Amino acid sequence: MLDAERSVLVSGATGRPATMLRPVAFMENYYVAQVEIGILKGKLVDPVRAEKTYQTIASDDIGAFAALASRARPNSSGSSSRSRAVS
Repeated sequence: MLDAERSVLVSGATGRPATMLRPVAFMENYYVAQVEIGILKGKLVDPVRAEKTYQTIASDDIGAFAALASRARPNSSGSSSRSRAVS
């Protein structure tokens, strides 16, 4: 658990449930010219060992999941904020 997570969960300051999203790596990290050149030559230079698997996600996708998580969180009445009427 990260210190920021511990702080949110232990303090309970918000009085609301918390959703933690922790992406491992962003796909956009590979959009660097040096990385692209290496990939085109058949090599991927990465700080993670070749035999170690890890997840990547596009930053747009993690943003979409964060938006979904915040809309699905119950409000003070216990119903989902998704179900509230928008005026």
